[in-house]
Amino acid sequence: MNEIQDPGGGAELRRARIRAAALGAGAAAYSLGILGEAVLGWPLDPRTAMLSELAARDRWHRGLFQWTDMASAGCYLVAACASRPGDSDPPGLLSASLAAFGAATIGDALSPLDYPVSFDDPGSPRRAERPEGSGTSASHGRHYVTTALASAASMGLVASYWREFGRQPGASARRRLAAPAVLGLLAASAASLVSPKLHPGTVQRLYTLGFSALCVDFARRDLARSNPASSDPAHAVAPR
Repeated sequence: MNEIQDPGGGAELRRARIRAAALGAGAAAYSLGILGEAVLGWPLDPRTAMLSELAARDRWHRGLFQWTDMASAGCYLVAACASRPGDSDPPGLLSASLAAFGAATIGDALSPLDYPVSFDDPGSPRRAERPEGSGTSASHGRHYVTTALASAASMGLVASYWREFGRQPGASARRRLAAPAVLGLLAASAASLVSPKLHPGTVQRLYTLGFSALCVDFARRDLARSNPASSDPAHAVAPR
């Protein structure tokens, strides 16, 4: 751990500000679906319906959520490009995770579902509503692949968060518990697909909000980096 130094003057400060803006905007856009479904009054049960159902082909305003995902993904890619190899421990994990997450999220947006994904869940009471002969399009199948890739990439970002914030001496309880909690929600989200009684939609939304919160904390770190007068010791240093 070394104190942040910027012998070149403004280059690192500009990168930090770009990362902060991109991560903050990306996290906000990634969570907009949760707000949007409430504002638009879609007839989805948030306890069992997954967020990807907002962009299923049978939704007339699915394009809005596809573009929101695209905007979010673009922000994560910008943040990855503005990162340097030493911005995570091990080197490159954070930037690689951001890039992979952004790319996979673009793939998600470009692979709309043919019908609500909850129709596929083994324990879903809506499984019988699945259209006959459905689920054969390449787009529908790709959505499962891109979602799995995005989840894997998010684990890299959560690991980077833990190594940078959670394990540091004097870290707050919130930061020590944040990464394990988000990983727990991701695991619970996968496990909950076997039964609607486990409320997979609710778990997924909690995971989405938790993941976005970690990204915002990274943005706060970068804002502190761009302000040498910052007094927050948790943000005044950066791992090499």
